[in-house]
Amino acid sequence: MAIDSTAGTIAMTTATLASLDRRFSARSRLGRRVRAAVRRQRVRCRRAADEIAKRTVDLGLSTAALVIAAPVLLPTVAWLLARGRVFDRTGCLGKGATPFDVLTFAIPATGVGAPLRVVGLHHFAVLVNVLCGQMSLVGPRPAPAGEWSPRDRLVRWRHRVRPGLVGPWWVRRRMNIAYGTELETDREYVATWSVRGDLGLLSRAGLALLYGQGGSSDAPRRVSMLGVSIDNITVDDALDVIDGWLHTRGARRVAFVNADCLNIAVRRAHYRRVLGEASLTLGDGIGLKIAGQLLGRPMRQNVNGTDLFPRLCELADRRRARIFLLGARPAVVEGVRAWIAERHPGAFVCGTHHGYFDAQSEPAVIDAIRASAPDLLLVALGAPRQDEWLAAHLGATGAAVGIGVGGLFDFYSGRIPRAPVWMRELGLEWVFRLAQEPRRMWRRYLVGNVLFLVRVLRERWSTAPPVVES
Repeated sequence: MAIDSTAGTIAMTTATLASLDRRFSARSRLGRRVRAAVRRQRVRCRRAADEIAKRTVDLGLSTAALVIAAPVLLPTVAWLLARGRVFDRTGCLGKGATPFDVLTFAIPATGVGAPLRVVGLHHFAVLVNVLCGQMSLVGPRPAPAGEWSPRDRLVRWRHRVRPGLVGPWWVRRRMNIAYGTELETDREYVATWSVRGDLGLLSRAGLALLYGQGGSSDAPRRVSMLGVSIDNITVDDALDVIDGWLHTRGARRVAFVNADCLNIAVRRAHYRRVLGEASLTLGDGIGLKIAGQLLGRPMRQNVNGTDLFPRLCELADRRRARIFLLGARPAVVEGVRAWIAERHPGAFVCGTHHGYFDAQSEPAVIDAIRASAPDLLLVALGAPRQDEWLAAHLGATGAAVGIGVGGLFDFYSGRIPRAPVWMRELGLEWVFRLAQEPRRMWRRYLVGNVLFLVRVLRERWSTAPPVVES
Protein backbone atom coordinates (compact mmCIF):
# COMPACT_ATOMS: atom_id res chain seq x y z
CA MET A 1 0.00 0.00 0.00
CA ALA A 2 2.82 2.42 0.86
CA ILE A 3 4.46 1.84 -2.52
CA ASP A 4 1.12 2.37 -4.34
CA SER A 5 0.49 5.61 -2.43
CA THR A 6 3.98 6.95 -3.16
CA ALA A 7 3.68 6.05 -6.83
CA GLY A 8 0.35 7.89 -7.05
CA THR A 9 1.86 10.99 -5.43
CA ILE A 10 4.79 10.94 -7.89
CA ALA A 11 2.42 10.64 -10.85
CA MET A 12 0.36 13.64 -9.66
CA THR A 13 3.52 15.69 -9.04
CA THR A 14 4.87 14.86 -12.49
CA ALA A 15 1.60 15.97 -14.13
CA THR A 16 1.65 19.25 -12.17
CA LEU A 17 5.27 19.93 -13.14
CA ALA A 18 4.50 19.27 -16.80
CA SER A 19 1.67 21.80 -16.62
CA LEU A 20 3.98 24.42 -15.06
CA ASP A 21 6.64 23.73 -17.70
CA ARG A 22 4.13 24.50 -20.48
CA ARG A 23 2.67 27.57 -18.74
CA PHE A 24 5.86 29.58 -18.22
CA SER A 25 7.51 31.18 -21.20
CA ALA A 26 11.20 30.50 -21.82
CA ARG A 27 11.72 34.09 -22.98
CA SER A 28 11.62 35.84 -19.61
CA ARG A 29 14.26 35.36 -16.92
CA LEU A 30 11.64 34.20 -14.43
CA GLY A 31 10.25 31.79 -17.00
CA ARG A 32 13.70 30.29 -17.64
CA ARG A 33 14.32 29.83 -13.92
CA VAL A 34 10.95 28.24 -13.36
CA ARG A 35 11.36 25.90 -16.31
CA ALA A 36 14.86 24.88 -15.10
CA ALA A 37 13.51 24.21 -11.60
CA VAL A 38 10.61 22.23 -13.05
CA ARG A 39 12.95 20.07 -15.10
CA ARG A 40 15.12 19.36 -12.05
CA GLN A 41 12.04 18.28 -10.14
CA ARG A 42 10.89 16.08 -13.00
CA VAL A 43 14.28 14.34 -12.96
CA ARG A 44 13.88 13.75 -9.21
CA CYS A 45 10.38 12.37 -9.75
CA ARG A 46 11.60 9.98 -12.44
CA ARG A 47 14.38 8.86 -10.13
CA ALA A 48 11.91 8.28 -7.31
CA ALA A 49 9.71 6.25 -9.64
CA ASP A 50 12.72 4.17 -10.64
CA GLU A 51 13.52 3.60 -6.95
CA ILE A 52 9.99 2.30 -6.38
CA ALA A 53 10.22 0.02 -9.39
CA LYS A 54 13.62 -1.27 -8.24
CA ARG A 55 12.27 -1.95 -4.75
CA THR A 56 9.28 -3.76 -6.20
CA VAL A 57 11.55 -6.00 -8.27
CA ASP A 58 13.73 -6.69 -5.20
CA LEU A 59 10.73 -7.69 -3.09
CA GLY A 60 9.13 -9.81 -5.79
CA LEU A 61 12.22 -11.78 -6.84
CA SER A 62 13.52 -12.23 -3.28
CA THR A 63 10.17 -13.50 -2.06
CA ALA A 64 9.91 -15.87 -5.02
CA ALA A 65 13.41 -17.24 -4.38
CA LEU A 66 12.66 -17.85 -0.70
CA VAL A 67 9.34 -19.55 -1.50
CA ILE A 68 10.98 -21.84 -4.05
CA ALA A 69 13.77 -22.74 -1.63
CA ALA A 70 11.43 -23.09 1.37
CA PRO A 71 11.33 -26.92 1.34
CA VAL A 72 15.08 -26.89 1.98
CA LEU A 73 15.36 -23.65 3.97
CA LEU A 74 12.73 -24.42 6.63
CA PRO A 75 14.32 -27.69 7.82
CA THR A 76 17.72 -25.98 7.72
CA VAL A 77 16.52 -23.07 9.87
CA ALA A 78 14.92 -25.50 12.34
CA TRP A 79 18.21 -27.41 12.54
CA LEU A 80 20.17 -24.20 13.12
CA LEU A 81 17.70 -23.13 15.83
CA ALA A 82 18.34 -26.41 17.59
CA ARG A 83 22.08 -25.72 17.35
CA GLY A 84 21.56 -22.33 19.00
CA ARG A 85 22.58 -19.94 16.21
CA VAL A 86 20.82 -19.25 12.91
CA PHE A 87 22.82 -16.39 11.40
CA ASP A 88 26.42 -15.30 11.02
CA ARG A 89 26.78 -11.52 10.70
CA THR A 90 29.30 -9.36 8.87
CA GLY A 91 29.26 -5.63 9.56
CA CYS A 92 29.08 -3.51 6.40
CA LEU A 93 28.06 -0.03 5.27
CA GLY A 94 24.85 0.46 3.30
CA LYS A 95 23.15 3.37 1.58
CA GLY A 96 24.20 6.67 3.11
CA ALA A 97 27.09 4.83 4.85
CA THR A 98 24.57 3.40 7.34
CA PRO A 99 25.99 0.38 9.22
CA PHE A 100 24.14 -2.95 8.92
CA ASP A 101 24.90 -6.66 9.21
CA VAL A 102 25.04 -8.86 6.11
CA LEU A 103 23.46 -12.19 7.06
CA THR A 104 24.51 -15.73 6.17
CA PHE A 105 23.12 -18.93 7.61
CA ALA A 106 25.44 -20.32 10.31
CA ILE A 107 25.86 -23.64 8.53
CA PRO A 108 29.02 -25.45 9.66
CA ALA A 109 31.65 -26.21 7.05
CA THR A 110 32.03 -29.81 8.22
CA GLY A 111 29.75 -32.78 8.72
CA VAL A 112 26.13 -32.41 7.58
CA GLY A 113 26.64 -28.76 6.73
CA ALA A 114 29.43 -29.35 4.21
CA PRO A 115 27.20 -30.25 1.21
CA LEU A 116 24.81 -27.41 2.09
CA ARG A 117 27.65 -24.90 1.91
CA VAL A 118 28.91 -26.41 -1.33
CA VAL A 119 25.58 -25.58 -3.03
CA GLY A 120 25.63 -22.10 -1.45
CA LEU A 121 22.60 -22.51 0.79
CA HIS A 122 24.20 -20.37 3.52
CA HIS A 123 24.06 -17.34 1.18
CA PHE A 124 20.26 -17.43 0.97
CA ALA A 125 20.07 -15.56 4.29
CA VAL A 126 21.15 -12.37 2.51
CA LEU A 127 17.69 -12.25 0.93
CA VAL A 128 16.47 -11.22 4.40
CA ASN A 129 18.67 -8.12 4.02
CA VAL A 130 16.99 -7.45 0.68
CA LEU A 131 13.48 -7.84 2.14
CA CYS A 132 14.40 -5.48 4.99
CA GLY A 133 15.55 -2.82 2.52
CA GLN A 134 19.20 -2.90 3.60
CA MET A 135 20.37 -4.36 0.30
CA SER A 136 19.22 -4.72 -3.27
CA LEU A 137 19.57 -7.57 -5.72
CA VAL A 138 21.85 -5.40 -7.88
CA GLY A 139 24.31 -2.82 -6.63
CA PRO A 140 27.88 -2.29 -5.43
CA ARG A 141 29.41 -4.96 -3.24
CA PRO A 142 28.60 -4.50 0.49
CA ALA A 143 31.92 -3.28 1.88
CA PRO A 144 33.00 -3.60 5.53
CA ALA A 145 33.48 -0.37 7.46
CA GLY A 146 37.06 0.80 7.18
CA GLU A 147 37.80 -0.83 3.81
CA TRP A 148 37.80 2.57 2.13
CA SER A 149 38.09 6.09 3.41
CA PRO A 150 34.67 7.84 3.63
CA ARG A 151 36.40 10.99 2.40
CA ASP A 152 37.11 9.42 -0.98
CA ARG A 153 34.79 10.93 -3.59
CA LEU A 154 34.28 7.58 -5.32
CA VAL A 155 33.37 5.94 -2.02
CA ARG A 156 30.69 8.57 -1.44
CA TRP A 157 29.28 7.74 -4.87
CA ARG A 158 28.78 4.06 -4.02
CA HIS A 159 26.93 5.03 -0.82
CA ARG A 160 24.21 6.73 -2.86
CA VAL A 161 22.54 3.37 -3.52
CA ARG A 162 21.93 0.18 -1.60
CA PRO A 163 24.65 -2.45 -1.89
CA GLY A 164 23.69 -5.48 -3.97
CA LEU A 165 24.10 -9.21 -4.23
CA VAL A 166 25.66 -8.79 -7.67
CA GLY A 167 26.96 -5.82 -9.58
CA PRO A 168 28.92 -4.93 -12.71
CA TRP A 169 32.29 -5.43 -11.00
CA TRP A 170 31.30 -8.96 -9.94
CA VAL A 171 30.15 -9.83 -13.47
CA ARG A 172 33.24 -8.34 -15.10
CA ARG A 173 35.59 -10.14 -12.72
CA ARG A 174 34.02 -13.48 -13.60
CA MET A 175 34.35 -12.63 -17.30
CA ASN A 176 37.99 -11.47 -16.87
CA ILE A 177 37.22 -7.94 -18.10
CA ALA A 178 37.38 -6.08 -14.77
CA TYR A 179 39.65 -3.25 -15.89
CA GLY A 180 40.33 -0.17 -13.81
CA THR A 181 39.16 -0.24 -10.18
CA GLU A 182 36.08 -1.46 -8.35
CA LEU A 183 35.26 2.08 -7.17
CA GLU A 184 35.35 3.44 -10.73
CA THR A 185 33.02 0.67 -11.87
CA ASP A 186 30.67 1.38 -8.94
CA ARG A 187 30.54 5.06 -9.85
CA GLU A 188 29.69 4.15 -13.45
CA TYR A 189 26.85 1.97 -12.19
CA VAL A 190 25.45 4.57 -9.77
CA ALA A 191 25.51 7.29 -12.44
CA THR A 192 23.66 5.21 -15.04
CA TRP A 193 21.54 2.62 -13.22
CA SER A 194 18.00 1.85 -14.27
CA VAL A 195 15.52 -0.93 -13.55
CA ARG A 196 15.99 -2.26 -17.05
CA GLY A 197 19.76 -2.19 -16.57
CA ASP A 198 19.46 -4.02 -13.25
CA LEU A 199 17.36 -6.77 -14.82
CA GLY A 200 19.97 -7.09 -17.55
CA LEU A 201 22.74 -7.35 -14.96
CA LEU A 202 20.83 -10.06 -13.11
CA SER A 203 20.49 -12.11 -16.29
CA ARG A 204 24.16 -11.62 -17.13
CA ALA A 205 25.13 -12.61 -13.59
CA GLY A 206 23.26 -15.88 -14.01
CA LEU A 207 25.04 -16.63 -17.27
CA ALA A 208 28.41 -15.54 -15.86
CA LEU A 209 28.12 -18.35 -13.33
CA LEU A 210 28.37 -20.81 -16.23
CA TYR A 211 31.84 -19.49 -17.14
CA GLY A 212 33.29 -20.43 -13.76
CA GLN A 213 35.41 -18.24 -11.50
CA GLY A 214 37.24 -15.18 -12.74
CA GLY A 215 41.02 -15.06 -12.97
CA SER A 216 42.86 -15.58 -9.70
CA SER A 217 45.85 -13.51 -8.61
CA ASP A 218 47.68 -16.72 -7.67
CA ALA A 219 47.33 -18.21 -11.17
CA PRO A 220 50.65 -19.07 -12.88
CA ARG A 221 52.37 -16.18 -14.61
CA ARG A 222 52.77 -18.18 -17.83
CA VAL A 223 50.48 -20.80 -19.30
CA SER A 224 50.75 -22.97 -22.39
CA MET A 225 47.90 -23.52 -24.83
CA LEU A 226 48.20 -25.50 -28.05
CA GLY A 227 51.98 -25.19 -27.95
CA VAL A 228 52.07 -21.41 -27.41
CA SER A 229 53.35 -19.91 -24.16
CA ILE A 230 51.19 -16.98 -22.95
CA ASP A 231 52.00 -14.35 -20.32
CA ASN A 232 49.16 -14.72 -17.82
CA ILE A 233 49.04 -11.15 -16.53
CA THR A 234 46.55 -8.28 -16.26
CA VAL A 235 46.15 -5.10 -18.28
CA ASP A 236 47.80 -3.09 -15.50
CA ASP A 237 50.72 -5.54 -15.41
CA ALA A 238 51.17 -5.25 -19.17
CA LEU A 239 51.17 -1.45 -19.00
CA ASP A 240 53.79 -1.51 -16.25
CA VAL A 241 56.02 -3.74 -18.39
CA ILE A 242 55.60 -1.51 -21.46
CA ASP A 243 56.28 1.59 -19.34
CA GLY A 244 59.59 0.08 -18.24
CA TRP A 245 60.53 -0.70 -21.83
CA LEU A 246 59.91 2.90 -22.87
CA HIS A 247 62.59 3.94 -20.37
CA THR A 248 65.16 1.29 -21.23
CA ARG A 249 64.63 1.41 -25.03
CA GLY A 250 65.55 -1.59 -27.18
CA ALA A 251 63.26 -3.49 -29.53
CA ARG A 252 60.51 -5.26 -27.55
CA ARG A 253 57.63 -6.98 -29.29
CA VAL A 254 54.09 -7.50 -27.92
CA ALA A 255 51.68 -10.02 -29.45
CA PHE A 256 48.01 -10.62 -28.68
CA VAL A 257 46.75 -14.17 -29.17
CA ASN A 258 43.12 -15.24 -29.38
CA ALA A 259 41.47 -18.48 -30.40
CA ASP A 260 41.98 -17.71 -34.10
CA CYS A 261 45.68 -16.96 -33.57
CA LEU A 262 46.18 -20.26 -31.76
CA ASN A 263 44.41 -22.11 -34.57
CA ILE A 264 46.82 -20.50 -37.04
CA ALA A 265 49.79 -21.28 -34.79
CA VAL A 266 48.84 -24.97 -34.77
CA ARG A 267 49.02 -25.01 -38.59
CA ARG A 268 52.02 -22.73 -39.10
CA ALA A 269 55.28 -23.55 -37.32
CA HIS A 270 56.89 -20.21 -38.25
CA TYR A 271 54.07 -18.20 -36.70
CA ARG A 272 54.25 -20.41 -33.62
CA ARG A 273 57.96 -19.57 -33.27
CA VAL A 274 57.26 -15.87 -33.77
CA LEU A 275 54.76 -15.91 -30.92
CA GLY A 276 57.16 -17.88 -28.74
CA GLU A 277 59.92 -15.32 -29.30
CA ALA A 278 57.74 -12.28 -28.53
CA SER A 279 58.79 -10.22 -25.50
CA LEU A 280 55.19 -10.32 -24.26
CA THR A 281 52.40 -12.62 -25.44
CA LEU A 282 48.97 -11.64 -24.09
CA GLY A 283 45.79 -13.72 -23.95
CA ASP A 284 42.86 -12.11 -25.74
CA GLY A 285 39.21 -13.16 -25.75
CA ILE A 286 36.61 -15.37 -24.12
CA GLY A 287 37.97 -18.40 -25.98
CA LEU A 288 41.17 -18.36 -23.93
CA LYS A 289 39.20 -18.03 -20.68
CA ILE A 290 37.15 -21.11 -21.58
CA ALA A 291 40.29 -22.96 -22.67
CA GLY A 292 41.99 -22.05 -19.41
CA GLN A 293 39.07 -23.44 -17.43
CA LEU A 294 39.07 -26.66 -19.44
CA LEU A 295 42.83 -27.13 -19.12
CA GLY A 296 43.04 -26.17 -15.44
CA ARG A 297 45.14 -23.11 -16.34
CA PRO A 298 42.89 -20.14 -15.46
CA MET A 299 43.57 -16.87 -17.25
CA ARG A 300 43.83 -13.84 -14.98
CA GLN A 301 42.28 -11.35 -17.37
CA ASN A 302 41.16 -10.85 -20.93
CA VAL A 303 44.04 -8.63 -22.08
CA ASN A 304 42.84 -7.55 -25.51
CA GLY A 305 44.24 -4.72 -27.58
CA THR A 306 40.95 -2.84 -27.84
CA ASP A 307 40.70 -2.39 -24.07
CA LEU A 308 44.44 -1.89 -23.63
CA PHE A 309 44.67 0.84 -26.28
CA PRO A 310 43.06 3.79 -24.42
CA ARG A 311 45.13 2.98 -21.32
CA LEU A 312 48.24 2.73 -23.48
CA CYS A 313 47.44 6.18 -24.88
CA GLU A 314 47.10 7.51 -21.32
CA LEU A 315 50.56 6.10 -20.58
CA ALA A 316 51.96 7.66 -23.76
CA ASP A 317 50.32 10.97 -22.78
CA ARG A 318 52.05 10.95 -19.39
CA ARG A 319 55.42 9.93 -20.88
CA ARG A 320 55.11 12.28 -23.88
CA ALA A 321 55.80 9.22 -26.01
CA ARG A 322 55.86 9.24 -29.81
CA ILE A 323 53.54 6.83 -31.63
CA PHE A 324 53.63 5.55 -35.21
CA LEU A 325 50.47 3.96 -36.62
CA LEU A 326 50.90 1.36 -39.37
CA GLY A 327 48.08 -0.55 -41.02
CA ALA A 328 44.45 -0.44 -42.19
CA ARG A 329 43.10 1.96 -44.81
CA PRO A 330 44.44 5.53 -45.11
CA ALA A 331 41.20 7.10 -43.83
CA VAL A 332 41.04 4.63 -40.95
CA VAL A 333 44.58 5.21 -39.72
CA GLU A 334 44.05 8.98 -39.93
CA GLY A 335 40.87 8.56 -37.90
CA VAL A 336 42.89 6.87 -35.14
CA ARG A 337 45.40 9.73 -35.25
CA ALA A 338 42.54 12.18 -34.73
CA TRP A 339 41.15 10.10 -31.83
CA ILE A 340 44.51 10.17 -30.04
CA ALA A 341 45.07 13.89 -30.69
CA GLU A 342 41.65 14.80 -29.31
CA ARG A 343 41.83 12.73 -26.11
CA HIS A 344 45.56 12.45 -25.38
CA PRO A 345 47.37 15.51 -26.76
CA GLY A 346 50.55 14.60 -24.89
CA ALA A 347 50.83 11.39 -26.92
CA PHE A 348 52.33 12.61 -30.19
CA VAL A 349 51.49 10.62 -33.33
CA CYS A 350 54.75 11.12 -35.20
CA GLY A 351 53.61 9.32 -38.35
CA THR A 352 51.10 7.06 -40.05
CA HIS A 353 51.06 4.71 -43.01
CA HIS A 354 48.33 2.52 -44.42
CA GLY A 355 48.69 -1.25 -44.52
CA TYR A 356 48.41 -1.72 -48.29
CA PHE A 357 52.07 -1.88 -49.22
CA ASP A 358 53.98 -4.62 -51.05
CA ALA A 359 57.50 -6.00 -50.69
CA GLN A 360 58.93 -3.40 -53.09
CA SER A 361 57.67 -0.45 -51.06
CA GLU A 362 58.45 -2.05 -47.70
CA PRO A 363 61.98 -0.52 -47.36
CA ALA A 364 60.50 2.96 -47.83
CA VAL A 365 57.90 2.27 -45.14
CA ILE A 366 60.61 1.13 -42.72
CA ASP A 367 62.71 4.22 -43.52
CA ALA A 368 59.71 6.48 -42.87
CA ILE A 369 59.10 4.85 -39.51
CA ARG A 370 62.75 5.15 -38.48
CA ALA A 371 62.88 8.79 -39.57
CA SER A 372 59.92 9.62 -37.33
CA ALA A 373 61.76 8.20 -34.25
CA PRO A 374 58.78 6.49 -32.60
CA ASP A 375 58.71 5.08 -29.09
CA LEU A 376 55.63 2.94 -29.83
CA LEU A 377 54.93 1.27 -33.17
CA LEU A 378 51.36 -0.02 -33.46
CA VAL A 379 50.90 -2.40 -36.39
CA ALA A 380 47.41 -3.35 -37.62
CA LEU A 381 48.05 -5.80 -40.45
CA GLY A 382 46.05 -8.72 -39.04
CA ALA A 383 47.35 -12.04 -37.74
CA PRO A 384 49.72 -13.60 -38.51
CA ARG A 385 51.15 -10.94 -40.84
CA GLN A 386 51.53 -8.19 -38.22
CA ASP A 387 53.49 -10.36 -35.78
CA GLU A 388 55.69 -11.85 -38.47
CA TRP A 389 56.34 -8.36 -39.88
CA LEU A 390 57.35 -7.02 -36.49
CA ALA A 391 59.60 -10.02 -35.85
CA ALA A 392 61.42 -9.32 -39.12
CA HIS A 393 61.57 -5.51 -39.10
CA LEU A 394 61.07 -4.04 -35.61
CA GLY A 395 64.80 -3.61 -35.04
CA ALA A 396 65.16 -1.69 -38.31
CA THR A 397 62.39 0.76 -37.39
CA GLY A 398 64.14 1.99 -34.25
CA ALA A 399 60.95 1.78 -32.16
CA ALA A 400 61.30 0.81 -28.50
CA VAL A 401 58.10 -1.25 -28.47
CA GLY A 402 56.21 -2.81 -31.36
CA ILE A 403 52.66 -4.09 -30.84
CA GLY A 404 50.47 -6.03 -33.25
CA VAL A 405 46.97 -4.66 -32.65
CA GLY A 406 44.77 -6.50 -35.18
CA GLY A 407 41.51 -4.73 -36.04
CA LEU A 408 41.81 -2.12 -33.30
CA PHE A 409 42.12 0.79 -35.74
CA ASP A 410 38.67 0.08 -37.17
CA PHE A 411 37.07 0.58 -33.75
CA TYR A 412 38.85 3.78 -32.74
CA SER A 413 38.53 5.40 -36.16
CA GLY A 414 34.77 4.89 -35.92
CA ARG A 415 34.58 2.70 -39.03
CA ILE A 416 33.15 -0.23 -37.06
CA PRO A 417 31.26 0.15 -33.77
CA ARG A 418 32.33 -2.04 -30.89
CA ALA A 419 29.97 -4.47 -29.18
CA PRO A 420 27.95 -2.93 -26.31
CA VAL A 421 29.21 -3.52 -22.78
CA TRP A 422 26.47 -6.04 -21.96
CA MET A 423 27.59 -8.28 -24.82
CA ARG A 424 31.21 -8.05 -23.70
CA GLU A 425 30.15 -8.95 -20.16
CA LEU A 426 28.56 -12.10 -21.57
CA GLY A 427 31.60 -13.00 -23.67
CA LEU A 428 29.59 -12.46 -26.86
CA GLU A 429 31.65 -9.76 -28.58
CA TRP A 430 32.49 -12.30 -31.29
CA VAL A 431 28.76 -12.66 -32.06
CA PHE A 432 28.54 -8.90 -32.61
CA ARG A 433 31.54 -8.98 -34.94
CA LEU A 434 30.04 -11.90 -36.85
CA ALA A 435 26.80 -9.97 -37.31
CA GLN A 436 28.74 -6.95 -38.61
CA GLU A 437 30.81 -8.80 -41.21
CA PRO A 438 29.32 -12.27 -41.70
CA ARG A 439 30.97 -12.95 -45.06
CA ARG A 440 34.44 -12.21 -43.72
CA MET A 441 34.04 -13.63 -40.22
CA TRP A 442 31.84 -16.72 -40.55
CA ARG A 443 34.67 -19.19 -41.09
CA ARG A 444 36.78 -17.71 -38.29
CA TYR A 445 34.01 -17.87 -35.70
CA LEU A 446 31.56 -20.60 -36.72
CA VAL A 447 34.21 -23.07 -37.83
CA GLY A 448 37.30 -21.77 -36.03
CA ASN A 449 35.76 -21.58 -32.57
CA VAL A 450 34.53 -25.18 -32.74
CA LEU A 451 37.89 -26.35 -34.05
CA PHE A 452 39.66 -24.48 -31.26
CA LEU A 453 37.56 -26.14 -28.55
CA VAL A 454 38.17 -29.57 -30.12
CA ARG A 455 41.91 -28.96 -30.04
CA VAL A 456 41.75 -27.74 -26.43
CA LEU A 457 39.82 -30.84 -25.38
CA ARG A 458 42.31 -33.03 -27.21
CA GLU A 459 45.13 -31.32 -25.30
CA ARG A 460 43.27 -31.80 -22.02
CA TRP A 461 42.77 -35.51 -22.57
CA SER A 462 46.24 -36.11 -23.93
CA THR A 463 48.97 -37.25 -21.52
CA ALA A 464 51.65 -36.23 -24.00
CA PRO A 465 52.84 -32.66 -24.68
CA PRO A 466 50.48 -30.64 -26.91
CA VAL A 467 50.51 -31.86 -30.50
CA VAL A 468 50.79 -29.23 -33.24
CA GLU A 469 50.51 -29.58 -36.95
CA SER A 470 53.48 -28.69 -39.14
